[in-house]
Amino acid sequence: MEWFCAYDRRPHWGKKHTLKAKDLRSLYPMWNRFQEIRQHLDPNGIFLTPYLRELLVDE
Repeated sequence: MEWFCAYDRRPHWGKKHTLKAKDLRSLYPMWNRFQEIRQHLDPNGIFLTPYLRELLVDE
């Protein structure tokens, strides 16, 4: 996956990959705004599966 990040590439959202929220944060300039909206629409994390939690929650 190092080669992937070396070229500032973003993963395809319809395919599984090994990047986590901490990795994705640097690839998306509007990451914080997205997180605010996501938190507003799903404050209790009902729609977060374990995989989505890894992708979207930077703990």
